[in-house]
Amino acid sequence: MRIDCHEHVLWSDPFASALRDDRIDNEFRFALASVWSTNMVVGSFCFPRYVAALAAGAEQDAVRYGLLENAWDESGAHGHKARSHFWLAVRLGRLLGLSDEEIEGISPLPQAQEYTDEHYRQCSEGDFGFALGMICLIEEFTTPEFTAIFNAFLSSCKVGLGMSKEEFVLKGGAEYFTANISDDERHRQEMPSLVATWFHSRGVDLNSPAEVKDALKPIREGARHSAGLRQAFFSGIFSFVEQGGRFRDLVSRERSIKSEMSLQFS
Repeated sequence: MRIDCHEHVLWSDPFASALRDDRIDNEFRFALASVWSTNMVVGSFCFPRYVAALAAGAEQDAVRYGLLENAWDESGAHGHKARSHFWLAVRLGRLLGLSDEEIEGISPLPQAQEYTDEHYRQCSEGDFGFALGMICLIEEFTTPEFTAIFNAFLSSCKVGLGMSKEEFVLKGGAEYFTANISDDERHRQEMPSLVATWFHSRGVDLNSPAEVKDALKPIREGARHSAGLRQAFFSGIFSFVEQGGRFRDLVSRERSIKSEMSLQFS
């Protein structure tokens, strides 16, 4: 994961670089962060769906249970709307100034749609180890990615929303980021056990470095595939914003979030 995730070239791509660069105009930085967040309303809705699809293909109870627990956490567990990553993304959209009707009309960028579609396709139809690697990569990405976006909002919320950092946080601007980081840090630590359980069920000798290295091949291939899709998502956002696109331009387009779900706002 150090090589396939934390040293991936996407962290030096224009999108990630602009989020970190204090020389970048804060209006542009706000545009990047808000377009990312608007796309993530759909992304956060879809994630439990493809993790549950992968769980359906697990032959071992322990692996199936671990994946379903992951999806259950993402869906909010017993608190549901208080902890659901999707509903926290909705609340962030509201803080950005989107109405519930506008949130219902969100249509993700093509690269964002491809990201969720491909993850669901692989988790529901593809090789189990390959898809498991894709999920492992997502858990590894959360802390660096969500921290970068949150910091970008703190730097730019005055320009973008007319709010101080303190006001942005007090109005709930941090909740989506802290919940994802908290849950996915736990999931990130649990994933190696799920992988090891899967290996053991397939007869891999966990005390043999050579066998483990060979068994890891589909996991690493899936992780790299997921990272490539995330890089395309980042590049899509950067190009969209660079060409003048803003988060409200993702509302009421031809393919909307309504094609993915039916929302009942409270």
